[in-house]
Amino acid sequence: MRAIVIREPGEPDVLEWTTVPDPAAGPGEVLIEVAASAVNRADVMQRRGFYPPPDGAPPYPGLEVAGRVVETGDGVAWPRVGDEVCALLSGGGYAERVAVPAGQVLPIPDGVGLVDAAGLPEVACTV
Repeated sequence: MRAIVIREPGEPDVLEWTTVPDPAAGPGEVLIEVAASAVNRADVMQRRGFYPPPDGAPPYPGLEVAGRVVETGDGVAWPRVGDEVCALLSGGGYAERVAVPAGQVLPIPDGVGLVDAAGLPEVACTV
């Protein structure tokens, strides 16, 4: 899988598209094939070296995504494989795929596309 990683703290030119390990859905998690991710202040601060990812989070930025569920872990009743969703993450959304606890996944509102839905979770969950 590929993701945008931060080579070193700095301006946008420190972002690099590179190969990283494939995530997998653990118990209570879903694996989302990312269609879009948003850019928010925490991502910019992480790129600049002022916002380290939480323990256990991927080392690359991205706190929210939208995409399609491609795998579910044990104990997940919803969402199901094939569902289009958006999610709030602890990090790692600037990637082709991301594993996220099912409780942090939201349905995409009617009439909202995947690209627009990528910017909903952080805003919706912090309002």
